[in-house]
Amino acid sequence: MDTGEGYKEAAYREMQEELGWQPIKELEFLFKLNPCEETGQEFIEVYRVQGSGLFRLNMEEIEVGEWMDLSNLIHRVGFTPKRFTSSFRLVLERLQALELITV
Repeated sequence: MDTGEGYKEAAYREMQEELGWQPIKELEFLFKLNPCEETGQEFIEVYRVQGSGLFRLNMEEIEVGEWMDLSNLIHRVGFTPKRFTSSFRLVLERLQALELITV
C-alpha cells in the first residue's frame, strides 16, 4: 500500500498494475487476516469482484497466469503446496471454511 492509501484503493491500483485491468463493478469486502507467519506478518484484506476482459499480466510481478476451475486449483494447492505462497493458501482455506467457495 502507498502512504495514505486504503486497502480497497490499493486493490484497484494493484489490479491495474499487475493485471492491466480495472473492474466495472465495485469490490466486495469478504474478510481481513491479521498478521501471522503465513501472511509474512502483514494485514491482508480479501475482496471479490466479477468481470471479464482482456488481462495484460505484468510478468515482472506475476510468474504464471492461467485459467482453471476451482476444483483443479484446490487439487493443485493440495498436491504441490510449495508452488503457492503461504498467504494464498491461507486465503483459500479461509474461503473454504466460510463456505464462500465450494467444490
